[in-house]
Amino acid sequence: MSRPLQAPAPHRTPYLRGLQLALLSLIVCACTGGVREIKGEAPLVSLGRLELQAERLTLDLAIRNLNDQSFELSAVSLKVLLDEDPLARGRHEIPLHVSARGREVLHLPMTATRAGLERLEQLAAGEVQQLPWSLEATLFFVDAREHKTMTTGWLHRVPGQPGRFR
Repeated sequence: MSRPLQAPAPHRTPYLRGLQLALLSLIVCACTGGVREIKGEAPLVSLGRLELQAERLTLDLAIRNLNDQSFELSAVSLKVLLDEDPLARGRHEIPLHVSARGREVLHLPMTATRAGLERLEQLAAGEVQQLPWSLEATLFFVDAREHKTMTTGWLHRVPGQPGRFR
């Protein structure tokens, strides 16, 4: 003989219903509250490091993509000032792919100006502790778009590494 089904004890029913509602709420929230896609944000450009060897300057340029879609660059044009004195300027043809939410660093050789070299030499010698810098950059995308940006900061020498600045 089979036994008839019995209803759960009355003191457990509200607890189970509350648990079921909580689980159902979590499932609904997980399905509808997805992360929004980021698109249309301009790339962030910053100066990573400068290295001086004789009159040749190597500039590390960091490019960060905040978007959920990758992009490709064909060239970058730069103008760097140190304490409002021109340090270097130039255009570099660079095939560069920056992945979605990715970051790439370019090591760009540049020729420094005499005024810029003098300012860097003062910094390297410890005559000044830091120098304000500004960077004007134009990014050229493979689809013929351009993005102009400007960023600023402070340049310091790297201790124990002559000719290197951050």
